[in-house]
Amino acid sequence: MYCSADSALLASKIKRKPFVFTPYLSGINNPSFFGRAYRKIFGNALFNADCVIVISPYENQLVHDWGFRPKRIELVSPGIDLDEFCRDAACCVPTNGHKVLFVGRIDYMKGVDLLVKAAKEVVREIKNVSFMIAGPDFGYKKEMEKMIKEYNLKKYFQFFGALNRAELVRLYKECDLFAFPSRYEAFGIVMAEAMAAGKAVVAANYSAMPNVVKNGETGLLFDYNNHKDFADKIILLLKDEKLRKDMGQKGFLRVKENFQWHISVDKLEQIYRRI
Repeated sequence: MYCSADSALLASKIKRKPFVFTPYLSGINNPSFFGRAYRKIFGNALFNADCVIVISPYENQLVHDWGFRPKRIELVSPGIDLDEFCRDAACCVPTNGHKVLFVGRIDYMKGVDLLVKAAKEVVREIKNVSFMIAGPDFGYKKEMEKMIKEYNLKKYFQFFGALNRAELVRLYKECDLFAFPSRYEAFGIVMAEAMAAGKAVVAANYSAMPNVVKNGETGLLFDYNNHKDFADKIILLLKDEKLRKDMGQKGFLRVKENFQWHISVDKLEQIYRRI
C-alpha cells in the first residue's frame, strides 16, 4: 500500500499544489484481490500525478505495461556516494583465496538459495573460494543453513549479518566478485555499490538488473533462476583475473558517470523547479 502517497495526493488536492509520485513498483505481478482493487481505484489517481519519477527503465516499462499513462514521467536513478569507496577503481584490499560477496536481506526473493546451489558447482572447479553473505535475516537463514549443510558447504560460507556502512564498504573492497542472484529488483543499489568499489558483478538477467550491469562490460548476467548458468559465470570470472579487473574498472566508471548522488539530486531539483 502507498499510504504516504495517498496522503500526499490528498494534501495536494486540498492545498492545490503539484503532486509528484515515486512508486518503487514491484514487478511480481500477482497482487491479492485487495491489491488489484487498490491498483484500479487509487492507481489511476496516483499515476495521474503532475510527474511520476521512476528509478529505472524497467520500472518505466512496468508503468506502461500496467496500463497507466502519466502526464509526465521522469527517470531518476538512486545514487552512490563515491567518497565511501576508493576514488581509484584499482584500489582493493589484498586477500587470500577468492571471495564472492552477496549483500542483501536473506530471503527467497533475493535468490540466496541460488547462490548456495551455484556454490556447489563452483567449489568443484575452484577450491580456494569463500562466499560472504552480508545482510539481515528475513526468516530464510535456517533454510539456507540447511541447504549448506546438505551440500557439505559449511566451510565455504560466512554470514556477517547486518553491518554498518564502514564494515560493508570494507567487504565490497575485500571481495573478488559480487554475486547477486535476486529474483526481482526495481533498481538494485547494491550492484552499483559493488561497481563503485571496482568489482565485477554477476547478476540475474531480469527486471532492472540489466539496466545497472552492462552484460559483458561491467559484469555478466545469468539466465533467470538458472543456478548452473550462475555458477558458470562465477567460475569464468574467478578464473580470469584480467577480465574481472577490466569489468571492475568499467563498472567504476559507469557509476561515476551515471549513478552519483549529485547527478540524481540535480535531476530532481530541475524537475521540481519546472513543476
